[in-house]
Amino acid sequence: MRASEQPGRLHKLKLLDSSRISVATQRALLASFAAQLLVILPIALAGRLYMDDLMRAADGERAWSAAGRPLADLLYWLANLGDPAVNVFPLYQVISAALVALAAVLLARLLGVRQPALVAVATFPLGAQPYFLQNYSYAFDALTMSAGLLSAVAAAYWICSQGGGRPIIFGSLALFAALTLYQPALTAYMLIAVTVPLLNQAEDRNRQLISAVAVGGIAVLIYHYAVPISNSYHANKLVLLQWSSFVPSIVHNLEEYWHLLMAHWQGSFVGWNIALIFFLSIILSAVPIANRKNSSKKIQFETIYSPVALVFCVGLSYGALLLMEKPIYVPRVFIGVGVAITLMNLVIVRQVSILRCKWIRGFQWILVIPVYSLAYAFLNVSFAYGNASAAQKDFDLGFYTRLIHDLGVLDPHQEADTIGFIGAGPKSPTLLNSEKKFPILGSLVKSHVNNNFYWGSYQLRHYGIDLKQAVVAKAMREQITQGELKPAIDRRDYEIFLLDHAMVVNFAVR
Repeated sequence: MRASEQPGRLHKLKLLDSSRISVATQRALLASFAAQLLVILPIALAGRLYMDDLMRAADGERAWSAAGRPLADLLYWLANLGDPAVNVFPLYQVISAALVALAAVLLARLLGVRQPALVAVATFPLGAQPYFLQNYSYAFDALTMSAGLLSAVAAAYWICSQGGGRPIIFGSLALFAALTLYQPALTAYMLIAVTVPLLNQAEDRNRQLISAVAVGGIAVLIYHYAVPISNSYHANKLVLLQWSSFVPSIVHNLEEYWHLLMAHWQGSFVGWNIALIFFLSIILSAVPIANRKNSSKKIQFETIYSPVALVFCVGLSYGALLLMEKPIYVPRVFIGVGVAITLMNLVIVRQVSILRCKWIRGFQWILVIPVYSLAYAFLNVSFAYGNASAAQKDFDLGFYTRLIHDLGVLDPHQEADTIGFIGAGPKSPTLLNSEKKFPILGSLVKSHVNNNFYWGSYQLRHYGIDLKQAVVAKAMREQITQGELKPAIDRRDYEIFLLDHAMVVNFAVR
């Protein structure tokens, strides 16, 4: 490894070589892009409108500015060639795969990994980790969320690879862009900007860490005072913890986060694979990565930082969301999971290449097997997800055709104004079976007709029933669930009530 390529001197690296992208970078980018395309392939084949897509496909609205994401609105307006917003699925999934691939290459360069195949496999989890499948699934929002991730990685790249004052300026602008594209992308910046200087055992790590804090503070402050949030749902979710309960609340949020992760992966092949990668990366990260003039005692002390950094990165992979008073535990915000696994993979790949132990010479490739096996496992999950989504789409078509027929029979003159739901529509047999192996699919594939938000009314609208969704009053809900009211239509898997120009569908009949 040449001195200019040593991870310990990564502040000298340039993304552009001789004013053009190097051949190695081009190949790594193409390999990573091809890998991410494999992830979106099953999603594209399923072709299921996902959650908010139901509203945007029908109304052509974006409405991200109200959620504190004005750049997301602008980006989609430009990409979609103006208003109204229309569904061009899976075009933006393909573009998103390219954006994630570019972020992956930047991250690999920070750790000194350049071989195209290794870059593609080691950084595969950045977009292929099961939680990011939800981000990829949004026909409209995938583009903006992936752009937010890339902006956050770019901000960290500037801090960890450049010296002087320019990184703080460009890093602050990139991170501010990330926040206005997708706020949870802040987690990616935090994990990379704090962890990479320590993993690289960089001589100027103190400068990098101070710059990272400065960039984060500048971007967050500008965002806080310059970007209004008028959407009440998002405004309530972005409330910070109170100082009086700061530490207990963080501990509680962290426990909830890890409890959810354990519920999804404990005892599974994926879970054991990630655990093996974690312990392997911890051990290998302690290997010195650059020859310096410092004493061997100081070098040994400095190598302690790397394992500590990895523990920090994995343990706090929920990132900035730990600071929220009402954090949300939905897959699309778990960006830190992909970042943490990717960093561990890159550490393993890099450290294996510099091992000088005689007893393992010629067999280093064995240590990289977990990285490849996890990529294959994530590919399994993505295809299982795609097939479960397609099966649920077909199942919904049959089920809601029956439901809509009953609604039409009950209200032939369309006198009802609203519709409410108790419970949620059923899951397909394929989804129920797939959940047994991959419980995360239960969080990724849901029936859109339920009592949450407005997806139910929009789902029915796509099937020909146009009713506003209303919340079923608590008293009425209790009467229905306790059998005190007689349904107008009683089926094996649902009941329909017509009460004062309002329809109520009860899915919790059995």
